[in-house]
Amino acid sequence: MSVLGIERSNDGYWMYTSNGTIYSFGDAPAFEPIPSTAAPAGPVVSMARTPNGAGAWILQRNGTVRTRGTARDFGDLAGCVSAAQELLPAPDGAGYWILTASGRVVPFGSAKRFGEPTSLSEAPEALIRF
Repeated sequence: MSVLGIERSNDGYWMYTSNGTIYSFGDAPAFEPIPSTAAPAGPVVSMARTPNGAGAWILQRNGTVRTRGTARDFGDLAGCVSAAQELLPAPDGAGYWILTASGRVVPFGSAKRFGEPTSLSEAPEALIRF
C-alpha cells in the first residue's frame, strides 16, 4: 500500500492510498474504504472532492468511479480502459472528466468535451494549457 495523494475538504483533508483506504483529518467526513472485492478494478489512482467538501469521487485504474458522501455517480469507464489516470470534477459538481494514459479525456454528466491532443507527443504541453 502506498499513499497516493491528499484532497482538501472545507477545513481539513483526506489522504488516500492505492488500496482504497481513506484517512480523514479536520472536518473531512470519514468515508468507508474501497472494498477488497473491488480489487479486479485495480488500484485507486485518483480522488477528487465534491464542491461542498462533503463527498468524493475515487477513480480506480480500470476506469471504475466509486462515490463517497455526497458525490453522485455520473458514469465511468469500467472495462473500457486499462489505465485511467485522473478524475477532474466539473465546476458545478454535476459531472467530471476522466483522463486515460493514452491522453483521451472522457466527459461525464455536465462536463463538456473540449478536445484532446492528437498525439501523445503533444499531451504534456496541451494538458497544462488552461
